Amino acid sequence: MTATTLADLSADQQYETYNQLRVKMTNLSNQAKLWNAQRRLLVMEFHEFLVQTYGGRLPVSTDRNVFPVDSNEVHQALARIFKHKKIPVIDRQSMEVDWSRVPLEDRKGAPKLQFNLIGVAEEDIHLKTVRKIIDFLHEFETFYKDELTILFDHMAWRYMQRALKAADLHIRYEQVINSLEPEEKTWTCVEETIKEIFKPDLMQAEILDELLSAKARRGEDAQSFADRIEALYRVTNIPSMGQVLVAKIVRYLMKDAKISFENSKKSN
Repeated sequence: MTATTLADLSADQQYETYNQLRVKMTNLSNQAKLWNAQRRLLVMEFHEFLVQTYGGRLPVSTDRNVFPVDSNEVHQALARIFKHKKIPVIDRQSMEVDWSRVPLEDRKGAPKLQFNLIGVAEEDIHLKTVRKIIDFLHEFETFYKDELTILFDHMAWRYMQRALKAADLHIRYEQVINSLEPEEKTWTCVEETIKEIFKPDLMQAEILDELLSAKARRGEDAQSFADRIEALYRVTNIPSMGQVLVAKIVRYLMKDAKISFENSKKSN
């Protein structure tokens, strides 16, 4: 059966079809006018709502979790390292990260501060503790700089809280660190907070003796040795004249460590 076209219809049928189409077009036009009127009414009501509620300004979203900004390297690093789909920010205008709300993830192999003072003489406990703290700070910095890259200075203070739990020192640490402004919570600040807790500057003479007698450990290359000595040096707060002396000592020890390292490579 073939389809019917207007040419197949009689004149009366064509006229009737035309009238039917005209009625449909009129109805559609009337519906469109009604829809437009309703739309205009809704727009007017919405505008009145904005004026009464927001003074004519569009409301600003209060959601402080945003998609990573392509041009923001910190946002991109959070998305890359932690696989975050949204970034917690202080406000949507500055887009600065709210580091206190960034979800932390356990990092495999992360250093934790633990003490084992069994068998240590009472007069040696303080120095033993200071040595442990210095080694721990060095391990912590090395590990998390590798893990967090450009985020290290922003997030070290929070990971330090976790690292101190095993030694039951996290509460004391938090009391100090939480009293600071967000922009003050840098790695330098973390180190200073640890110093405030353990007072290693009270052991300057003993630590200086450690520097004078320092030797490369088994399997320790020249760079690792230098980093460890630098950590020991930083924690002392030795006055300026002493710093010059220590700097000379460190250079000598680094040279000695490099020679030892090169000799060990030759023997292998």
